[in-house]
Amino acid sequence: MSVPIKILIVDDSTFFRNALKLFLKSDYKYQIIGEANNGIEFLELLNSTHPDIVLMDIKMPIMDGATATKQALFSNNFLKIIGLSMHEEFDYLKRMIEAGAKGYIYKNSVNDNLKIAIDTVMNGEYFFQN
Repeated sequence: MSVPIKILIVDDSTFFRNALKLFLKSDYKYQIIGEANNGIEFLELLNSTHPDIVLMDIKMPIMDGATATKQALFSNNFLKIIGLSMHEEFDYLKRMIEAGAKGYIYKNSVNDNLKIAIDTVMNGEYFFQN
């Protein structure tokens, strides 16, 4: 049995975080190691966790996902971040790419794309839903 992929979830919606945890928990390949409500909590959590993948909401209060991504990658450029958004406007995708995200998917297609995106990014490739 292989070592599970350690995942950190960052989203201001408790409901959505719980849905992601439930969805990923069904597969032993993935392990949720933490969650944060906003970018500041995420950056603080990074000091005590070592995720393989971060699932990052883009639009959050206090600190948005693009800003948190940029700051996290400044201190750890090996971190793999996948942006999550319910917004399909290109500007959101562009901001996450510029911040250094390795992937981007829409929240309404999580069931179809999340595991593919995680596996693709873990293999050193990019996954951007357009």
